[in-house]
Amino acid sequence: NIDRHCRDEVAFHGLRDVFQPAKAPIDMQESFFLAETLKYLYLLFADSDVLPLDAYVFNTEAHPLSVRGRGRRAHLVWGQPAVPVAAAGA
Repeated sequence: NIDRHCRDEVAFHGLRDVFQPAKAPIDMQESFFLAETLKYLYLLFADSDVLPLDAYVFNTEAHPLSVRGRGRRAHLVWGQPAVPVAAAGA
């Protein structure tokens, strides 16, 4: 339980040994905790339409990347300009 074992009065901290969480907490919060751990925790309990997993994958730093042809630019054709050439010059 992250809240029970890693939260103190002001922030979350790490653990030296997850099998003995009360023994010696680390007096610092890792930089990836908010950016990655909480993002994955949120997505575990979020509605499935928040980020459809058939259209996105995650890199190792928990950034969503759209699967070609499935993300927010699915209407674009690969190899074609995003803006029609005539509209770009106008």
